[in-house]
Amino acid sequence: MTLKDFALRLAVAGGLTASAAAAQAAGPRFEPLTPERMTPAQRAVPAIAAAIEAGRYGPSGYDAVMLRNPGLAGALGAVAAKVYPGFPAAGTDDPPTLSLGLAEIAILWLAHEWDFPAMFRSHGPAALKAGVPQATVDALAKGRRPAGMSADQAAVYDFCGELIRQHRVSDAAFARLRQHLSEREVVDLVALMGTYTNSLMILKVADIDRH
Repeated sequence: MTLKDFALRLAVAGGLTASAAAAQAAGPRFEPLTPERMTPAQRAVPAIAAAIEAGRYGPSGYDAVMLRNPGLAGALGAVAAKVYPGFPAAGTDDPPTLSLGLAEIAILWLAHEWDFPAMFRSHGPAALKAGVPQATVDALAKGRRPAGMSADQAAVYDFCGELIRQHRVSDAAFARLRQHLSEREVVDLVALMGTYTNSLMILKVADIDRH
């Protein structure tokens, strides 16, 4: 019996379905990419070089998966820096104008909708630091409409909800959002949601939330 077969039988005995146990025994879907295995193009991505130097690069994480296309990894990082105010490499010449608290509400909305609770471990604290109440973060984690939101938070929440679930936005939801956000901020909010949807899709395909 191979080690994989043993792990599979043990998992099934513990109550997992055979398909779930097989997935668990399979290990990461993408081979870990250590710095020693990187190509020069992969090592040249600025965010990756900085992460390696700082000792926070994960060979099995999202960045490692994206490095399968280093040009895309760099391009998406540049987009994130333009729309997410908490991005560490955000440029100072034209920084995002959307507030961090409102950005985090949109991101946490997406994290719940994509059933990715791991994202709450990083963006939950970021939301709190930006002034979003703990009760709001907790409600978003449970898929509930938070009580006591400010008018701008409620407008962002409703706008995101319509776009995520109905794939359209009503005139009323758009009008409420425009009472609080500029045209640029509306565009940045939508681009932010698209950027993080892309990230969540990659994370789901790589099954990184399990591993």
